[in-house]
Amino acid sequence: AEGRLRFVVDLGTVHTAQQYTEGASTTFERRRVSLAPHAVLRITKVVRVKRGVRVCARVIGGEVPRARITAAGRSVGAMIGAKTSCHVVRVRHSPATVAVRGRDRFGHPVRATAPARSRR
Repeated sequence: AEGRLRFVVDLGTVHTAQQYTEGASTTFERRRVSLAPHAVLRITKVVRVKRGVRVCARVIGGEVPRARITAAGRSVGAMIGAKTSCHVVRVRHSPATVAVRGRDRFGHPVRATAPARSRR
């Protein structure tokens, strides 16, 4: 990808004297700038199984170490990464929707919802 990235960084007040002149300040402000991309959570499959609902999900651009998968008021914890992983949420009745939420490694909130379908 090509392009330019511009942003404003506050370096404090300007020096009134030029560098290398009498009375000039020799201290300089430094700021560290980092780019923290956010992850995108995708639910790939939701299937009703005998003991509940199987939810398969993956993350694009990172990982979610402590995700919560929720269906019909019940939830289960999971670690979701780039490779699709499936987890079963034990429910008695088929839920209308399934939700997955958590935070990526940079602390950005990520979430996804999908309708639950019955097995054919």
